[in-house]
Amino acid sequence: MKIHLFAFPAAVLSSAITGALSADEPSSFKEQVKHAYLRYVATSSKDASSVTNEQWEELDSMVSEPIIDTSPETFLADCIEEFNIMPVEARSNWQLIVNDFPSIPQESAICMESLYHIFKDNNPNPDATTQDEQVRNDLYLASLNAAYDDLPDEVQGWIQDTSNPRYNVPTKALFPRDADDVVASVKFAKKYGVKISIKNSGHSFTGSSTRKGTLLLNMRKFERYAAKSITECDPNLAFEDFADQPCRLAIARGKLGYIRVGGGENWGETYKALDEYNDKVGEDKFFVIGGEAATVSPFGWTMQTGLGAQQVLQVEMVLADGNHVLFGPSEWTKVEGKVPQTTAVKGVCKIRNEWTECPEIPFADIWRAVRGGGGGWGVVLSFYLQLHPDLSKENVELDYDCAGPNLSLQRIFFLVKYLHDPTYFEEANALIHNPDNKFDPVTVEDSNKCGANAGTLFFECNGAGAGLQAEKTWAQFLRNWNVLYAGHFGEDDYFTDDQLESLAAHGYCTSIVKYRSQYQALMTPGVVNRFDPEGPNLPNIGAPEIVAAGLYENGIIPRKWLVENDIALVKMLLQMFGVTSTAADLIRNIILYYGSFGVAHEGTSDGMDAVSAAQRKAGFWANMFPKVLHDAFFTDMYGTEEDNDGLFPGYISPNHSTVVVRGPLKDDWGAACPSDETVAWRNEHCFSLQEAIFGTTLLKELELIKEKVDPDGMFTCAYCIGDN
Repeated sequence: MKIHLFAFPAAVLSSAITGALSADEPSSFKEQVKHAYLRYVATSSKDASSVTNEQWEELDSMVSEPIIDTSPETFLADCIEEFNIMPVEARSNWQLIVNDFPSIPQESAICMESLYHIFKDNNPNPDATTQDEQVRNDLYLASLNAAYDDLPDEVQGWIQDTSNPRYNVPTKALFPRDADDVVASVKFAKKYGVKISIKNSGHSFTGSSTRKGTLLLNMRKFERYAAKSITECDPNLAFEDFADQPCRLAIARGKLGYIRVGGGENWGETYKALDEYNDKVGEDKFFVIGGEAATVSPFGWTMQTGLGAQQVLQVEMVLADGNHVLFGPSEWTKVEGKVPQTTAVKGVCKIRNEWTECPEIPFADIWRAVRGGGGGWGVVLSFYLQLHPDLSKENVELDYDCAGPNLSLQRIFFLVKYLHDPTYFEEANALIHNPDNKFDPVTVEDSNKCGANAGTLFFECNGAGAGLQAEKTWAQFLRNWNVLYAGHFGEDDYFTDDQLESLAAHGYCTSIVKYRSQYQALMTPGVVNRFDPEGPNLPNIGAPEIVAAGLYENGIIPRKWLVENDIALVKMLLQMFGVTSTAADLIRNIILYYGSFGVAHEGTSDGMDAVSAAQRKAGFWANMFPKVLHDAFFTDMYGTEEDNDGLFPGYISPNHSTVVVRGPLKDDWGAACPSDETVAWRNEHCFSLQEAIFGTTLLKELELIKEKVDPDGMFTCAYCIGDN
């Protein structure tokens, strides 16, 4: 690592190193200087508001679209109206992102899918830095499911005050139409020391796509590729050059195609392109693994999650030095039980409109960082995503109270076993004496076809018969509940004979809804076309809220630990909430919230990504990880400081984690960071959000990559690497 001390003003260097020394960071001089460097570049770029009009005209002359002035006034004029529509479910995220529908004229570059996310740390309170997090959570509760006009007068006053220092609005915005626009913008930013923020949909629980004093590149008008780029790969083709790399890697992974998705497209448009392609070829040929919310960008999703990172075959970006690059794995090895393991990454640069050999660029580092390491590495122009055979979808829905007893408690244990321990059912047959009630075998393949989320939807399964298999095993599980689990949770945790008869008569409270494709399963009747009844069918999953989350943190409960400790976990939680069906509902919806991982998830890494070990070994995400849960089980799940040689392991999923999240106390990993302390206190005494996500070791590695590829900290996003 090269650090040029002469690049630092002496006073800044002294101050930065002093800050590093006082922040409980590694004590070696090399580490101190590195952290000083990161702090320096995070604050050294020029505020875009200090760029002169003449200089902005220089950029304006080089790009396709005019540069837009942005301000709090712009936000108030363009973005408030949607948040007054009630009920909340009638709102549409499509109205808050820029699109081409003629009856949706919103052209602002700065609206967010949560109103509060236009403010620093998602908090409009001018006194936010001195308040404790519990006060912030009170604001969250007051804003949940509310209309803007119904907010307390004090809160509306904060929002209407355009001088509020919490406003986090970029100074200028630009809609790049093509790669040349992006290259020109980046070179301009480098020339004048301006920071760049990047946005597709604005769907981020940390508000990462808006930043005060920046040039915002809103990618929604960028060239779109999805509908015209779906490619079927020929396994017998002789691969000749780098253009064949996506197919070569797809075939090595057992896939037969790819789709190129542009930097301004989102999942709804991507799914629609594949649905129309399948209609055109006359068969359900391909689907892509992606997020459920249609207005979410494939880039933010893929750059954060383990499920998304492994779908990428090739990346097209513009880097901080202005290079327009295309890169992906060029060599790999086969390892039993894993996807091909990347051993080399190759890239090319576009120079005078032709792809050619590059100057020395650390493509392997960027390949790793951009898949799992969040944003801030450059401007992604397109991803080449692998395609899977389009399996029909079977959603298993559960009516928790259809036959009398609430089934939330039973659902918890069934999810754990079916998704993470499928051999359990055959092993359990030894305890079941009635041959009519014995379980049919459940294979790992059966388990891997299904995932789960909170709410009424029980299972989401891919492939004909996959949902039926889960439904059948669920019925057997209920018939055997009294043998397998009853007695652990109180006197009333068993089924009477009458209740079992009622459950059987009601089909064990499940039903199956079948869909031809992923796209069809996402459609939301009554909301999809609210603005353009004659326009394209684009799904609208997840209505925009004034505030997206309060103390959400998406703590990861490890799969192996969960399988071995499911009874102990639920018993402790029921003691916390009370042994009631309502308590079981809370556990279902809050603690064991998201279960789309499964037995095979650990083997999906190519060995060169930035997905944390915790994500790879996940059982469930808990969208709240309460203090009582942390204090009781954290060190059991992840080990003590001594077990980890002092290196914090990380345990938070970046997806939907909010700015208030901190790891445990630095001097006591078994104690959750208290929410009744001030922001400053929590920042000093608790592990940061980045440390809680990546862990100490991976975070340090990513910081070094950031230093290599963006040494001036040009690309900025809240709580991204080098930008906490």
